[in-house]
Amino acid sequence: MAPDLGRLAALIDGWVSLAALLSYRDLQQDQRPPWASLSHGAAGNAYALWYVATRQDRPDAWKAAGRWWRFAVRGADRRSGFRSAAYRGIPLRASVAFGRPGLQVVEALLSHPKPIASRRALTTLGAIFDQAGEVPAEFMVGLAGELTAALQIARCTGSDEMAAVADRLGDRLLAAASIPIPIPINGFAHGRVGVQHALLSWCEQTRRVPPAALVAALVAPTDDEIISHAGTLPGSWCNGLAGFLMLWVKAYELTRDDAWRTRAVACARTLATLPSVDGTLCCGDGGRAYALLALARIDDREDWRGQALAACTQRLAEIPAHGVLRGLPGIVCLAVDLITPGRARFPLVEA
Repeated sequence: MAPDLGRLAALIDGWVSLAALLSYRDLQQDQRPPWASLSHGAAGNAYALWYVATRQDRPDAWKAAGRWWRFAVRGADRRSGFRSAAYRGIPLRASVAFGRPGLQVVEALLSHPKPIASRRALTTLGAIFDQAGEVPAEFMVGLAGELTAALQIARCTGSDEMAAVADRLGDRLLAAASIPIPIPINGFAHGRVGVQHALLSWCEQTRRVPPAALVAALVAPTDDEIISHAGTLPGSWCNGLAGFLMLWVKAYELTRDDAWRTRAVACARTLATLPSVDGTLCCGDGGRAYALLALARIDDREDWRGQALAACTQRLAEIPAHGVLRGLPGIVCLAVDLITPGRARFPLVEA
């Protein structure tokens, strides 16, 4: 095994062993709230352990995943489970990444091998996703994130019930996608990029032909325009080029219009010139790496996978300990995807 791949294998083994020993109290001592969420906390640890367990057939990771999910459920009853000063005023009712729905997503994935528990978890989650009221279209706190999660659960469990929920969410999001979103918040996490990626993923998984209006509306600003609006995160998945790159890969996969592949390759080359901010999936090198792995699916003219491996390993020591989007568990998922055969899937982002 190549040195970098050996380092990632050791990272996975070491993290799974450590996660089996740590407690919710350790998490509280390691970082500030929120402590229960998928993005930052215990539910994210559980998700990453589930990912390792299913991709590498590891009973030890299955056991630890259930333990961290129970920690997340207990922590969810306190305000510190999902709220902090940074998340004051953000609507969390429909947020898979930041809110209580994320715990139900993890439960639905973990309970799949147990028919009775699985039916109960899927029914509960379906009711959450079908809830009435106004829900933002965006990915991080709205319909796009819910749709992507429903698609993942339908794929992983084979649930017709969740597939029907995903179809209802897709119809709602398609209707909402026509509402203009200002260019300054046009990234993946909070703008049209995440909405359009979710809709294309829905079309892909359900073998629908993407609506002409959706394809015509796909965002394609220049790299300079993206960078100018991304603030301090020009290369990131959440606000910057990496998120746009993932949309354009998906657009090519569904339309086979080579203009999208050309645009994605050019974007990746610009991405390589930008400075690193941190190592996480959300804002940093981890998100870049997943975007490059996506590009490797449609273009073999450059070693995108090798670039993803380099991005994954350069800032490991600086990453927070918990949470899948903002912590080391997300990088563990990336490490699994880099060393294990099969399709890489950006946690929470790629269905």
